Amino acid sequence: MSHQTFDLEWTQAMMDLVELMKIEFPQNIETWPTRLDQFKRIYVLYLQVYRKLEDALDQIVHPQKRRFARKALEACIGRILEVKGWMVLLHDNKEYFNYDDILASHDLPL
Repeated sequence: MSHQTFDLEWTQAMMDLVELMKIEFPQNIETWPTRLDQFKRIYVLYLQVYRKLEDALDQIVHPQKRRFARKALEACIGRILEVKGWMVLLHDNKEYFNYDDILASHDLPL
């Protein structure tokens, strides 16, 4: 694959990350996620973006692009951990969750 393929993958991952931030932090404060099922959906979406960023970072050759892709990947990892922390708090300090409903709604393998 060419470098353009991974540049496009990185660009798509960044656009997905922006859309995910709009879902997680909408303009109207009343519509912010507060339920466990909303956080589970956000968590799965962050994992999808993480996989895209990781694949793109692995194949990007340009040093400046690698630096920005790495920062985006680290920020995504940090956000995954924060969302997981909120999920644990909302689920009475239980760390194991059932994602079957979320994965099925996004047509992902169970």
